[in-house]
Amino acid sequence: MNIENILLAKLTESEAFSVKGLLSNNNFFLYGKYKNRWGFVSIDGDTIIETEKFAGHRTLDISRDRNIDEVIIGPLPKRPKKMYIEIINSKKYPNTTLEFNIK
Repeated sequence: MNIENILLAKLTESEAFSVKGLLSNNNFFLYGKYKNRWGFVSIDGDTIIETEKFAGHRTLDISRDRNIDEVIIGPLPKRPKKMYIEIINSKKYPNTTLEFNIK
């Protein structure tokens, strides 16, 4: 998936993590169990169980080209129809979840 990293950093900003700090560290810093957590719903409507014991779903690679991050997650045990990003501890947008349909 492709994610607009500046927008996500603004949504993610918290007391512990500034926008600048989220964007200036390595590409993986904006994503992870303490900031933004992936979730998936399968074609049959079930939540796809997390594949990593502590980290949720495994992030294989993140490449950054200016304000766009290309993120590769997997493998997943089922084909997803929907993906969501649960934003954890946001200062301005607490308890926010962004949902996307997968084609």
